[in-house]
Amino acid sequence: MKTKQFFTILAFWFTVVLATFTLGSPSGRVRADPDLNTTPIPRKDQTPRDLPDVPVKTERLLRPRSEAGSLPSTVTGIVNGDFESGPTGWTEHSLQGWPIILHQDDLPVSPHSGSWAAWLGGDDNEDARISQMVTLPSGNPTLSLWEWVASADVCGYDLAWVRINETNVETINLCANNNTGGWVRRTVNLSAYAGQTVSLQIRVQTDGSLNSNYFVDDVALSEPTGEHYAFLPLALRSFWAGFFDDFSNPDSGWGSGENASVIYRYLDGEYQFYFKTVDGVFGLTPDLALPSDYRIEVDARKVSPGVCSYGLIFGTRWTTDSWETYQVIIWPTDGEFLVNKRTLDGSWTLIQDWTYSSAINQNYGTNHIRVDRIGTAIRIYINGAMVANITDSSFTGSGRDAGLRAYSYWDAPVDVRFDNFRASLP
Repeated sequence: MKTKQFFTILAFWFTVVLATFTLGSPSGRVRADPDLNTTPIPRKDQTPRDLPDVPVKTERLLRPRSEAGSLPSTVTGIVNGDFESGPTGWTEHSLQGWPIILHQDDLPVSPHSGSWAAWLGGDDNEDARISQMVTLPSGNPTLSLWEWVASADVCGYDLAWVRINETNVETINLCANNNTGGWVRRTVNLSAYAGQTVSLQIRVQTDGSLNSNYFVDDVALSEPTGEHYAFLPLALRSFWAGFFDDFSNPDSGWGSGENASVIYRYLDGEYQFYFKTVDGVFGLTPDLALPSDYRIEVDARKVSPGVCSYGLIFGTRWTTDSWETYQVIIWPTDGEFLVNKRTLDGSWTLIQDWTYSSAINQNYGTNHIRVDRIGTAIRIYINGAMVANITDSSFTGSGRDAGLRAYSYWDAPVDVRFDNFRASLP
């Protein structure tokens, strides 16, 4: 498998020196990376945006429960997952005393389907949840739900969770940067609880300012297909098996090398970027050919003192003399992340400036970074929490690449490690 590589030395005071190095690439191709403006100063602006369309609970919502219809039959294993029977099947709790499962006449948004949905949050210092006991199928059960996030808060303060047996299995950061602007579908892998009867809970906690809302509808649970099979041999021609590397095999295709500024290599079951100099940037891909919709994820950490950042590149396309890409980069010292993109003319566009997230494990902690690219949507997750929901129509279509990225700044040496790189269908 071929490997693409690119390297840049950046002078600290905005002086750019471009250097091309022969890095021992199996493909024999070397990429030079132009000015990336890597210094993170000025820092983030955490002033909340004015969002007048964010709903606030201002009066008691007491629609008579007799309006709920009869309980429909379901094959999902979840009772009344579409809420069309009102609160039937669910236990509600609100610290501030609000009803949660509501008719559309009492909702500030239209349900995803039918006439009922759940509204959690919408008030300060709220702790709201809905729950029920569910028997999960064997195999690889997946929970799906439709969600609508509407928040005026900055990230890291108001949170939602999907919980199994009081354990958080999915974290949703309720903040203005993650507002969905409508219904979007979320899936949660519950294979760790396959075959068990568990407590399923959806929960929201808010602080004392800057209102956040979490709307939920059409909660469903997938089940194995049992004895129903469909044999479609012609479909195998478009089947994509994905890519996974835990870096335990030094011949898995990433290559190794060293130059005056960086060492890149397999090391102790991880992949290492070791910056010997300040103001450096290095990236590496395994020369993937991704489908139009894909998921990229990796575990990343720093293992030495010194300021650095690291993350993923994705949607990458190479030409004979240039390249284009998105990147999501974590600043572990302060628990912040950034999203930007590079076009073929070498210019960079900021998509999301440095943003604090409580989901980020700071300093030496390992961070699991995940990107879901579905159509024009880019959803970024850090340690299971969605920290950004972006719409950007650049760099779409199949055949694109993805890989690893890291920077050194004013400290050296800096040691960054990656593990469990995966490319799969979302």
